[in-house]
Amino acid sequence: MKFRILNCIYAFLGGYFWSPCPLCRKYFGGHERKTGSLMDSMNSGRAVCPDCKNEADRLNRERFLNKKAEGK
Repeated sequence: MKFRILNCIYAFLGGYFWSPCPLCRKYFGGHERKTGSLMDSMNSGRAVCPDCKNEADRLNRERFLNKKAEGK
């Protein structure tokens, strides 16, 4: 689990968020590198953990490229 408790402490001490990933529900912090986002719309989204970044990118492409192709 890659020292999750140390990441949690670092997030709280540094003022970063510590919340569950919307895809896998594993807790992660705003200080972690290489995170992605799962877009709710073209203007808003939710951060995802580094492990789910590729899945979020795939879902975003499916959701928004398909809408753009359809003209929505």
